[in-house]
Amino acid sequence: MHPLRTIERRALTILLAVPLSLMSCGADGENGTSLPVPEGQGLHQALALVAGPGPGPDLASRETAALTVPAGIDPWVVRADRFAVIPVPARGQDEAQTVLKLEGDKSMRVDIPGEFDPGSFNQVAVTVWCPQKEDFLVQLRRKGKLILKTPGRRIRGERRPQTVLFDMPGTGRESEPFTVISILFAGRSELAGLVSVRLIQRPWLAWVPTVESGGDLVSLGLEARSALGLSTRHPLRTAFTAPRDAQLAFSFGLPPALRRSGQAPRLKVTLTGSDTAPLEYDFPLSTEGPPAWQSATIDLPTQGGSLTAHFDLESGAGEEEAICVLGEAALQRPGRSAPTVLLITSDTHRADYVGFANSGVDVRTPFLDNLARTGLVFEDCLSSTNVTNPSHVALMTGTHPLETGVIGNDTPLALSAPTLAEAFRASGYATWAAVSAVHLNHDRSGLGQGFERLSAPSELQRDSSETIAEVVRWLPDGNNKPLFLWLHLFDVHAPYDPPDDWKRRYYPAERDPYDESTARLSPVVTPHWDREVRDLAYLEALYRSEISYMDEGLKGLLSRPRFARALVAFTSDHGESLDTHNVYWDHRELYPNTLQIPLVLAGPQLPDDQDGQRRTDPVRQIDLGRTLLDLCDLQDVPFPGNNLIGSDNPGPRFALSANGSSAAVSLGSWFLSLHLTEHRSNPELDPIPKHTVELYDLEQDPRCLTDLSASDMSRTGRMRELLLAWLAAGERKGWTVARSFQDLAALNQLKALGYAGDEGNPDGKEWVDPQCACERCAVFE
Repeated sequence: MHPLRTIERRALTILLAVPLSLMSCGADGENGTSLPVPEGQGLHQALALVAGPGPGPDLASRETAALTVPAGIDPWVVRADRFAVIPVPARGQDEAQTVLKLEGDKSMRVDIPGEFDPGSFNQVAVTVWCPQKEDFLVQLRRKGKLILKTPGRRIRGERRPQTVLFDMPGTGRESEPFTVISILFAGRSELAGLVSVRLIQRPWLAWVPTVESGGDLVSLGLEARSALGLSTRHPLRTAFTAPRDAQLAFSFGLPPALRRSGQAPRLKVTLTGSDTAPLEYDFPLSTEGPPAWQSATIDLPTQGGSLTAHFDLESGAGEEEAICVLGEAALQRPGRSAPTVLLITSDTHRADYVGFANSGVDVRTPFLDNLARTGLVFEDCLSSTNVTNPSHVALMTGTHPLETGVIGNDTPLALSAPTLAEAFRASGYATWAAVSAVHLNHDRSGLGQGFERLSAPSELQRDSSETIAEVVRWLPDGNNKPLFLWLHLFDVHAPYDPPDDWKRRYYPAERDPYDESTARLSPVVTPHWDREVRDLAYLEALYRSEISYMDEGLKGLLSRPRFARALVAFTSDHGESLDTHNVYWDHRELYPNTLQIPLVLAGPQLPDDQDGQRRTDPVRQIDLGRTLLDLCDLQDVPFPGNNLIGSDNPGPRFALSANGSSAAVSLGSWFLSLHLTEHRSNPELDPIPKHTVELYDLEQDPRCLTDLSASDMSRTGRMRELLLAWLAAGERKGWTVARSFQDLAALNQLKALGYAGDEGNPDGKEWVDPQCACERCAVFE
């Protein structure tokens, strides 16, 4: 089994609250009339939450202490081979800042003694001077004992001081003062400097999304839901016009950082309307055990009408402000049917490794084969990149990575980007996502935008069975309302490690892949996760086993009644290289084996003449979102891209590699790649020189084994110019979140999955210098 497959306790579902008492109050309406719904179809209309009566919350942070380098160092304690106090020019200031310079070939530490009231701060701002890349963190001690510490942060080298803000919500659960603040440097650059430490008190309500800051996903356990903060001092409300027999649905929960000893908070919901007596409902919040979402559904008055729901929080004890989160507020009505759109992305899945591809590969995928038999198969679909997050961002925005700016797994999508989930949500669909890799969670990817709920693993990855189980657990909440569901599966991604009873599906039982009498594999082909394996055929067989295992899981999910008439799309984010170009068990570099992916559409929404058809014309994965909307009769909903059904040949198809190290263009039967930076295709080999170009004739050489760039200079020059013109014309949309630091835990998790992320051109600054006169560019002058 895959490592670190854990399932946390799930939320209690409250099916129906019981009226407790009558009250009277009123509010103006904020939501419009209900969306038009066909007869018999379920209704789902997201409701806007607004602030209740009274002054808005003060969300401004305040500095409670500033600790600067003291003259003579004392009473600070320094643990480093060498240290000195020096002046360093500060950004935007005339005067230099005083810096405590530390030098050493191992970890270094600065201890700042004092009495630090835990009630006076929950953030620590550390200003450092690090000319080179450095890792550091903050610790809080009490009488020599470590009490709290932050995750590690990595900052890029800068000649000027830079500040990193560390969240420390755990201070809210402490009562005794801390006696030492420690700043620890890893010493990776053997030189670091500390300028100052500032203690910040951020209002606790500001730790969750608010009406003032805008809604966002909030994680409780493994599940994030779209939510806003609600406190005892700052209620929320929503006004709407309900149709007959409708329900009010919502979720609520208590983040761990906001739990307070002695509090027993309760959520009070009051319904008021001009034609109905006020009703009050009471929901206790769970304060014990792992954090989990609670869901509630309230039957609205049968006759419907204009109503306002008032959400108030009671602390249950003490005068300290209690805070919870409230999300997924929606008006719903069960129906006999509801449209369902299921988007499945199988990570790292090559186009030729499905049974219906008829590629000669022995891989059994009976469920997907049946889907293809009754649906529409696109035999020549290319991804826009060869890496997970950027490809999914491109798919969910209908926009190429060149323009989104997301070209690495460590760059989140900004909230300003319009997404496919937002388009469906605005059209009356519930929007859910369940993903199987940690770097696709919302905090790291930004891909939760527009989804009302998203489930992601807390560790590297999880088995498809666990992700599918999350979806199955959610289905009763769907309640025959329109649903857009994104299901991401990670089984096929390295390390290939199917369950034990699947490991030998494609590998002879009599053979031992670890036979010590067999010569060791070359380091070039040995996978990073298994240094002892001796048989390459075993690794390729495991890749196939993962695919068949995933196929079996999908069969179980889609056999459920909810998906009987669903529009289903099955595709991938990128492929995998198993044996060519010195890339093994990975998807480095841009070639057809890392870009060509399966794509199947199935469901009654397809035009009758497309059922059971196979399309051989070239298409792009980033056009899938537009196609799904059109098939759901949402042609008027704005979203980029072209409808894949009946669309013309898209012409050249372009790709940009992870971190911008390479670019490629596919045109007709020809494929050209251009290495934009010097980088390694394999950690064991010499780097590929910058501006190296390769040309392949896919009709004669589908595996791209014979580079024709030198023998066909004319074609190479034309396609290279086409690619350069595309790179130069690309306009960044500003859809990335700029961060001054990287989370060390996240970087280590990416490294464990084979993502180094240190090479390339992540900023996309002038992809190729037009005046470049290097020997590889000069031949095209």
